[in-house]
Amino acid sequence: MSPRPAPLGVAVLGCGRIGTIHARNLAGRVPGARLVRVADADRRAARRLGEALDVPHGGDVEALLADGSVDGVVIATPPPSHPELIGRVAGAARAAFCEKPVGHDLGSAVAAVDAARAAGVQLQIGFHRRFDSDYAVAQRRIAAGELGEIRAFATAMRDEHAPPDAALRRERLLFEATSHDFDCIRWLLGEVVELTAFGTRATSPTYAEVGEYEHVVIVARCADGALGTIETSRVAGYGFDCRTEIVGSRATLRIDRSHVHAVEQRTPGRAQRELPRTFHDCFAGAYATELEEFVAAVRDGRRPSVEGEDGLAAMRLALAAEHSLRAGETVALELPVARRQPGRLLQHAGSGDEQ
Repeated sequence: MSPRPAPLGVAVLGCGRIGTIHARNLAGRVPGARLVRVADADRRAARRLGEALDVPHGGDVEALLADGSVDGVVIATPPPSHPELIGRVAGAARAAFCEKPVGHDLGSAVAAVDAARAAGVQLQIGFHRRFDSDYAVAQRRIAAGELGEIRAFATAMRDEHAPPDAALRRERLLFEATSHDFDCIRWLLGEVVELTAFGTRATSPTYAEVGEYEHVVIVARCADGALGTIETSRVAGYGFDCRTEIVGSRATLRIDRSHVHAVEQRTPGRAQRELPRTFHDCFAGAYATELEEFVAAVRDGRRPSVEGEDGLAAMRLALAAEHSLRAGETVALELPVARRQPGRLLQHAGSGDEQ
């Protein structure tokens, strides 16, 4: 019997909500991986999470990258820091899993993706919807031609409550939220070549102050002619909601993640279902599965199935939608030019056999 491969050592940078989800998954839900360290500029947050999961913790990125047990790094810090951290992780010859978006500035994001490519390390972007079982089934059916010619689509993602004003001042809805739908449409149907965005502001004057929106609807056209809408809302009121519909010439496909369980309780005159309150209620399994893909890609020395170029494509669509909102005009986009990729990437220490 051949020796079992050693677990891949993964560290987490950023100990907020999404970083905590990734750290807890790495500590027990991702086969072939082990959580070896957490870090955050807020050392108290790092200490709380590190002590809860019994791993080393701190605020020093250099100490994390100097740790020989670290084969890969999950970047879950605020988006403006992503390009610099991708570059530092790649410069240390470590694989990187980076939460979306790659950044807020396209130039620095492109430089970060190029740095990972030049270093020969894996860079996976956190588009978890690709690893959700329902969306995966939909993608396979569309790819197999079961829907026929795709004619229309509609996708929507809504949060229950808007974030506090302090968060509104640093978040960009189209980058942090709508990027999931941009990536999903590209993955399911192909490239978006035209879009027009519309937005509203109602519940807080902060939206106007910072140039942000509460609710955005985008009308988009794909390269093959399919026409559809992409909706994002910060304030649904009733819970977290995520749904997609694809209309084809032979069949229509619907994915509806608006319920926690497929259980309905009926009483006279009323039917009730439990609604999800957060994104994690809908996609808990997908968050673990995307890290399994990251671990497998690093072990195998191959490119992950969703990588830096996908992150850049979503950023370009977000920038186009922002321009459309500001200028009140339709934006045409060029099809992306394929960029040369290396055939094999680095394999890291954890991907070898135990000694």
